[in-house]
Amino acid sequence: MKKRRILVIDDEKGIRETLSEVLTDEGYEVIAASDGARALRVLSEGQHLFCTVILDVLMPGVDGAEFLARAREQLRSTPVLLFSASHLPGHLRNDPQVKDLIPKPVEVEVLLEKIRAHCR
Repeated sequence: MKKRRILVIDDEKGIRETLSEVLTDEGYEVIAASDGARALRVLSEGQHLFCTVILDVLMPGVDGAEFLARAREQLRSTPVLLFSASHLPGHLRNDPQVKDLIPKPVEVEVLLEKIRAHCR
């Protein structure tokens, strides 16, 4: 059976832990990163293939937009779900890699529905 692995990138520890717990309970393997720079290191290791990436937009350091720009080659066709409590800039909304928006605060069923659409 193909491993359903998700990369979660969010600077808020509580959100990372909660998402990891919920997704693990649903049978996903979760790799969590506290910012875009750490997530880029995970991708550069090349040992992880992800069915989707959950990406916080506003983070200190390497934010969501910069992560997307720098990770394009490693992500290739991996769908990205933006995770944000704020309005999205047009360039992110129109990015072909971005497949959906998960608004904060998130309802678990909404989160799982959006993930299931990309991780089968």
